[in-house]
Amino acid sequence: MFSAIATTASQTIQKLWLSKGWFSSTLLPLSKLAEYIAKKKRLAYLSGQKKSYKAPVPVIVIGNIFIGGTGKTPLTLALVEALKEKGHRPGIISRGYGATLKDDARFADLSTTPHTLPKQANLSTLSTFIGDEPSLLAQVAPIAVHPQRQKAIECLLANRPNITVILSDDGLQHYAMARDIEIIVQDSRGIGNGLMLPAGPLREPASRLTSVDFIVTNDTTLFEQAQTSMLPVTGQPREVYMHLALVEFEHLQTGQKLSLDTFKAKFAHLPMSAIAGIGHPQRFFQSLRRIGLSLIQTQSFADHYAFSPEDFRNYTQGLLLMTSKDAAKCQGFAQSNWWVAHVKAQFKPTHFFEDIYQQLPPLTH
Repeated sequence: MFSAIATTASQTIQKLWLSKGWFSSTLLPLSKLAEYIAKKKRLAYLSGQKKSYKAPVPVIVIGNIFIGGTGKTPLTLALVEALKEKGHRPGIISRGYGATLKDDARFADLSTTPHTLPKQANLSTLSTFIGDEPSLLAQVAPIAVHPQRQKAIECLLANRPNITVILSDDGLQHYAMARDIEIIVQDSRGIGNGLMLPAGPLREPASRLTSVDFIVTNDTTLFEQAQTSMLPVTGQPREVYMHLALVEFEHLQTGQKLSLDTFKAKFAHLPMSAIAGIGHPQRFFQSLRRIGLSLIQTQSFADHYAFSPEDFRNYTQGLLLMTSKDAAKCQGFAQSNWWVAHVKAQFKPTHFFEDIYQQLPPLTH
């Protein structure tokens, strides 16, 4: 009951943040104060008044100023693969949202055999120990998590000293960590009403967009409208469009994977429902409908929602579809009718990753 109320409240506030109504007007003084503090904090690091920790290898920050999910994780996954193709050995750091962390950072690596897991963790409980998104990222690269990014970096390099580049999943506002490249990910909501918390959805002033290296907009409509081979853009920031394309479905209990066409041919006659506990659930539901699936019901949960078996009592008929992020938290009590919809990020211009690679120091093997 409480979780349902919290989810509804979160969704209501998200809607209010997209406009400048009574809600935003009431909280505007607090928003102005937050903006002053954010600018002062950033200036303290830029001026050298406060010192930032500089990692021994390049750091790429993938973050946002809009609170909640905008598509950082799919971008991080795609960037890891692109860097590997160029000969890099990428590692990832993250805050580890949802995990209870104390003094020590935690490390995991499912990208190699044998797997390396935190103490007392197994594959079904990994999201509890390092967080839901990190448990996905650990499948493609070694990852260390801790709110203090320096601790995460030191843990990562202690376990994998041959890493050549570090990707920070979030951490844009963590100025105690120096960075070489900044990427902001946003979606169709843009900057909402343009105000900072609590009057709006922004963690930093909208002007922050002008100081990063790349702005990646996760919006299928803009992606489709953009030309396939856009010319390189000089200066900052460079604009990139991203589309999250559904690529396959995976049976959560058995790991069986089916292509979109095979899945539809086999199950299109069955009733289908979908749930999502991500930053923008409607984007997931729309992607399912876009490939021709008819959903009899959908349910949105708060971002990073901690699922339990009781949340699924109404989904015993037909098939239940969910995101990869949500599936990571449901593995331990998965039912036979649950399927995961996997997405892969696509980009325009297509030379986006080449632009990032060119900004990194040359590899020395």
